[in-house]
Amino acid sequence: AYQYLRVSNACCVGNAGSCGASWDLYEVEVYGRSDGGINSKIFPSVVSDSGVGKGRSASLAVNNNLEDWWEGDYDVGLSCSCWDESKVGGQWMVLDLGAPVPVSKIRIHQGGWGNEYAVSQVQLECSNTQNFVDPALRFEVSKETTTLECNSSSCEITECHGSSCSFASYCNASAGLSSTVLISSPFSLLAMVLALLT
Repeated sequence: AYQYLRVSNACCVGNAGSCGASWDLYEVEVYGRSDGGINSKIFPSVVSDSGVGKGRSASLAVNNNLEDWWEGDYDVGLSCSCWDESKVGGQWMVLDLGAPVPVSKIRIHQGGWGNEYAVSQVQLECSNTQNFVDPALRFEVSKETTTLECNSSSCEITECHGSSCSFASYCNASAGLSSTVLISSPFSLLAMVLALLT
């Protein structure tokens, strides 16, 4: 069980025709599993982030309202058409779950097909401090809703609602990346499972 979760971009923003971009993240839902196996929603707070564009703070992505969103700081090289690999993890927020919790489900909302500032891949890291040293779990996300569920042995995407992750495939191709649904070495996947569930 871990207390802090860092959510960041692992690839690019899909606003074609512009090299400068920011990530619009509408909501991150986190669920924990109790000793009795019951999933319950956690309401984390944002303790730090990479920056804010147009005054839309990261706390708007954890306020249980799908009409609000965090707008990351604008950066050149973040879009699909001008992707720079050094921008991996450049747009991020750190969530405090309040106490060490075994996480059972994480749901990422990016606002829908019309959101030109959705990313094609997300990465997750966890720790009991605000220093993150374990390898990140990296996976493709849709412009709408993507759900990652974890049990004692693995994590898998159980929902890629709306665009069926086809947006990620298109954006990855534009950025010159291969397209896979879940990108993680066995070591980093194991590290993430252990971090979330132990």
